[in-house]
Order: sequence, then C-alpha cells, then structure tokens
Amino acid sequence: MIEGLEKYEPMDTDDFVKAKVRFVRGKNPTVVTIEYPFVRFYMEESKAPKAENLLRSIRRDSIQDVYGLVAIYQGTSALEDVMVDGVSLKTVVEEVE
Repeated sequence: MIEGLEKYEPMDTDDFVKAKVRFVRGKNPTVVTIEYPFVRFYMEESKAPKAENLLRSIRRDSIQDVYGLVAIYQGTSALEDVMVDGVSLKTVVEEVE
C-alpha cells in the first residue's frame, strides 16, 4: 500500500521506494502512474515459461488475487516472490506440472 509520494528522500524512515512518476492526471492529482524499480522476478529456468503462461492466464481471470512480495530498505527494493491467492508462484507452478 502506498502511503504517500515525496519528491525527496524521507529522513524519518528507512522504509521507502525510489520510483519514477510517469504521469499525473489533473491539477489536484488523484491518479498517478508510477514506474516501480522491481519489475523482474527470477526463478528456475525450466519453470519460468510455465510461470509466464500461468500468469498470462491469471491476468485474464480477475477472480484470483495476484501480488508481489517486495523487500524494501533505504530506497532499495527487490521482488522476493509473486503470490497467487496467497500461495507462492513457485509452488503453484510445481502443482501444475
């Protein structure tokens, strides 16, 4: 959950993400498009194509809840896992095999 946007690095916390604002709609913005730095998720090469196909099919099915687990510290972030209905994508791919 995003708690706010700041132009400069916050001094009162280590929990923040450096990201780029790509688009702001309106003078009093309620819609902001953000480019996050965590866009890649690495997994075993033999399972990656299955995971990609699975995520494509899930994106067409809006019933499933998909989100990323991101580690954040002092502006640095890393995508640690992708979750599908609360289960790791790695586990979901193994179950499909």
